Amino acid sequence: RQELLAAGILMPQGVRVNKDTYKNQPLAQKPHVLKMIHGGSSIGTLIVRDPAKLDQKQIDELFELENDAVLEKLIEGIEITVPILDQTALPPIEIQPPKGEEFNYENKYNGASAELCPPPSLNKEQIKVVQNLAEQVHKTMNCRHLSRVDTIMRPDSSFVVLEINTIPGLTDQSLYPKAANVAGLSMPELVKQFISLVKRDFKVK
Repeated sequence: RQELLAAGILMPQGVRVNKDTYKNQPLAQKPHVLKMIHGGSSIGTLIVRDPAKLDQKQIDELFELENDAVLEKLIEGIEITVPILDQTALPPIEIQPPKGEEFNYENKYNGASAELCPPPSLNKEQIKVVQNLAEQVHKTMNCRHLSRVDTIMRPDSSFVVLEINTIPGLTDQSLYPKAANVAGLSMPELVKQFISLVKRDFKVK
């Protein structure tokens, strides 16, 4: 996070908290996101739109998973994720959770969310902008063979980076293979590409 901010990449305002310091933070009094430091697949992530209605039980359960979390300002907009292969962005994916719901663990894997590639809400120029941004994030973090950069496009068309996933899912329900498929790479071809990249970087014949 600090490296991305230092590189001038736009991210939500955020701070590291624990169970004792969380509620005393000014950000906790506004719509926010609370996510575990080492979470994944939205496990250990809580989206709080109305802090006044937050159930203490939810907080207790969250901090049972881990001692520390990242508290971030909630950014409203369209969720766009961009997989990276080597140093090049694949086609972006627009994520549309069920109406009135969040893109949480259940809605990631139950088929209820729409994962649209190419993203219908973006024009060609916006697609290029978010791809360039994702490539910048990937390179800034010194990633190599693959990653996936999650962003939000705000109403003013600016993109805010939420996070970079350095071990993106590769199941038949995962976002990365869907983007690769749109780019013309089947799963077997994608795996062969991964192997080729490892051989290249580690000089394996």
